[in-house]
Amino acid sequence: MIRGIYRKTDKNGERFLTIGTFDGVHLGHQLLFKQLKNKKRNDEDIISVVTFEPHPRIFFKNVENLSLITIIEERIRLLLEFVDEVIVLKFDEKLSKLSPEEFISFLCNGFKINTIVEGENFHFGHGKGGDVALLRKLGKSFGFDVDIANLYIFNGLPISSSRIRRLIISGKIEEANKLLGWDFFISGEVIHGDRIGTFLGFPTANLRLPEYKIIPQSGVYAAEVEISGKRYLGALNIGVKPTVGGKKRSVEVHVIDFEGDLYQEVITVKFKYKIRDEIKFDSITALKKQIRADIDNIKANYEMNL
Repeated sequence: MIRGIYRKTDKNGERFLTIGTFDGVHLGHQLLFKQLKNKKRNDEDIISVVTFEPHPRIFFKNVENLSLITIIEERIRLLLEFVDEVIVLKFDEKLSKLSPEEFISFLCNGFKINTIVEGENFHFGHGKGGDVALLRKLGKSFGFDVDIANLYIFNGLPISSSRIRRLIISGKIEEANKLLGWDFFISGEVIHGDRIGTFLGFPTANLRLPEYKIIPQSGVYAAEVEISGKRYLGALNIGVKPTVGGKKRSVEVHVIDFEGDLYQEVITVKFKYKIRDEIKFDSITALKKQIRADIDNIKANYEMNL
């Protein structure tokens, strides 16, 4: 049932771990990881995260309105910035049918666990039948401690993945980035588009988007674009391009002061702030004038140490 174990250590001590999906690896999650680190007794102890692939909602085909801040590869990379080890369990029929007791037994048989830290609303096992009270009881049987995670309160409310998703979907990128502790990004392969950007004099890279990746509200955003390890400013457009009669929603970025062919390259676009909503202009000339103003806005307001 283990899909993979990703480590940045060769330590062989006891595990101080937490279990969950950890979409976004946000400041609330990061506070939990600090809580785990503070419990370590020595350098051999391992801070570990247990997560799942596919997302449980995908397995149960409950994918309506499913939007992920981070897909699994992104999540693993971000998690390893804060913990020693990421254990990815394959969420399949066998795992989904494990009772809470069987699930914890499976983990304890595979790993020496010292402490598990979870939120007070944590549920686990088949039908989410296990809660923190049962986890404490199982801890006494299997020999591990259970602690409740501290909440990270921001502007009077706990930070959560669902709160951040709502901010991203509504285009409130700067606030979302504050709660994440990093800049929301989309990575994808550059694919052929309709070349409207080139026609307008502002060529764009059109991105193939990962399945279930959350997409912000339509509009124009200031961005940082990473291409082969180098960083550039970018003017990012999300929408249907109504001025030129577009109908299909796309994500494309004009990489400022970049020359070259990006087709089939994988690039990463970090969102900085929203400039404006998508607008249907009266003419192509008006559209081109606004694109130039958007680029000037980015250059004037966003300083980057390239």
